[in-house]
Amino acid sequence: MNKKILIIYDTESGSTREVAEIIGEEMKRLKTESDVRNIIDIDDISEYDVIIVGSPNWYGKPTPKIKKFLKRFDKELIQKPFAFFFTCMCLTKITGKNSPESIVYEDPQFNIIPKPENEMNMWQKSHTCSFYRNQLSKIIPNVKPVSVAVFKGRLDFGRLNFFHKVLMKFITLIVKEVKTGEYLNPNAIREWSKILCSDLLK
Repeated sequence: MNKKILIIYDTESGSTREVAEIIGEEMKRLKTESDVRNIIDIDDISEYDVIIVGSPNWYGKPTPKIKKFLKRFDKELIQKPFAFFFTCMCLTKITGKNSPESIVYEDPQFNIIPKPENEMNMWQKSHTCSFYRNQLSKIIPNVKPVSVAVFKGRLDFGRLNFFHKVLMKFITLIVKEVKTGEYLNPNAIREWSKILCSDLLK
């Protein structure tokens, strides 16, 4: 029987929505049935066999809407194959430290150079795959994702609300890794989608 896949997203500048849409297109190309939906349109996930959730990096965590969804449906997510992806502007990696409990896919667009933890500042420590994965585990401790991916998105001040525009402008001044621009990497998204097809649909 063909499994039904639900791809849920929240978005600020549109890049997380675009990632979700690319995943949906790739899933359909691979002959799987999938729906791509905004988090605000989700009241029930019972008809779906597989759940994929995407969120912008909200200062090291999923957005409040995504957190609320994960907590609300945690018992159902335990029973279904589940994957998660973040979009963000920078990613760092601690030398020799593996991301816990699940496979993490890192977008090659980040061009990561691992550093020893004692040489990393607080920003860098809070922008590692292991940090993101740990934050996810705190929200849904009993749900074990098949995979967690981190994709580079975009920073376009014109797409942000006033508060986030001011905050991100300040961050670009103090964090050299964060720069305005369009960094969405469709090839990486498609590659992860193919991996998911083999892992989620077993």
